[in-house]
Amino acid sequence: MCNDVGVVSSERVLELATEHLDSLVGHIFDVINISEPVSEDYARFLAKIVSKLSPIVGNMIEKQMTSHLNTLEELHDIGSWIRQDPGFPDNVFQSDLLENMPGIEVKAWFPLSTEITARFKTSQNLLNDNNTLLALVVWVPEFILYGRPKIIDIWVGNARSVAIARDTHY
Repeated sequence: MCNDVGVVSSERVLELATEHLDSLVGHIFDVINISEPVSEDYARFLAKIVSKLSPIVGNMIEKQMTSHLNTLEELHDIGSWIRQDPGFPDNVFQSDLLENMPGIEVKAWFPLSTEITARFKTSQNLLNDNNTLLALVVWVPEFILYGRPKIIDIWVGNARSVAIARDTHY
């Protein structure tokens, strides 16, 4: 965790965070529950609108992620994760021992959406270092159309690399 001169590494903080985020896969958020459809017509209706929960689910994921990352024993004596709302990135690690503040921008993605979710518009200019990760958190209701939001996968990568790839492609 520390180098030869006793300085904590931002890169190591992000490595530990990335490894720890894997344990959120399968997590169910007990904050909202969509009732089971009682008819085929209502099931079709849910299929068209359930993705509209992405903004609220995204905020819940950001908050839960901060709490989850703060359970990392290795980081307790160094600092703590906080959620910035508003602010970029969504979650940052505050520590007096780090020269650069590492952070994680969180994007919730509902893969069955009828509209775009998990938009990442941040400029490359804001990402001039490797201290910011992008966490793409894939969620669906427990039973695809109904139930509580459940994380089915998480991808974590360098936010600057994603912005460069996006800008190069589009």
